[in-house]
Amino acid sequence: MKKINLINEIIKVSQVDFIAAVNCNTEFGITTDAKIIYPPFIKNKAYIFIGQATRISPPSDNPEAFTHALGKDFKITSQGAYLQIQCSKASQKTISFNLDNACYENISTEGMPHFIDEKLATMSWHATEFDIGCREIIKVIESKVDGVLLQFQGNVPFQSSMGFIKDHEKAHKIVADYIVKNIKNKMKNNPEYCDSMIDEDQEEALKFFGITV
Repeated sequence: MKKINLINEIIKVSQVDFIAAVNCNTEFGITTDAKIIYPPFIKNKAYIFIGQATRISPPSDNPEAFTHALGKDFKITSQGAYLQIQCSKASQKTISFNLDNACYENISTEGMPHFIDEKLATMSWHATEFDIGCREIIKVIESKVDGVLLQFQGNVPFQSSMGFIKDHEKAHKIVADYIVKNIKNKMKNNPEYCDSMIDEDQEEALKFFGITV
């Protein structure tokens, strides 16, 4: 996964496109790859902003006018034909923009990570019967699956990461293969998971993953 830490990242967008979006009197989105998108918004994309902005009054080259367009938490500076957007102070807003688009979120203040993708959530649920945790599965996704890992890491009170997967079907297979391999290994090498020790919930998990004893 491509890692983007929005505490340090600067998103560079076209000034002309930005002004057009701000003054269009409708919602628009700005992605982490500096694209301005109008509804319907693309799923599985990471956004730094979604909403309707404050119109920019002439002169449009006034830095204060640009900054106020997205709100006080976004710092915008002009650089020729482009605008540089910093959103290190807009962590909570950016998280809220992406909750419906992310595959999973790992918000430190909430405790355990959470899969938004239903199939991955179900696989993770069954995997816990063999002590394969959600964080372990997320590490597999982040190392082997194409997509974007949106991070909020730095000296801020609210830290988070969110994963956006490019190919969900491929991700499901990678995760399932990893879980099956680990369950089989545990059943073979760990006495706690030998055939005679398997309980009903573990039997259900084995059935779900198509593992025969």
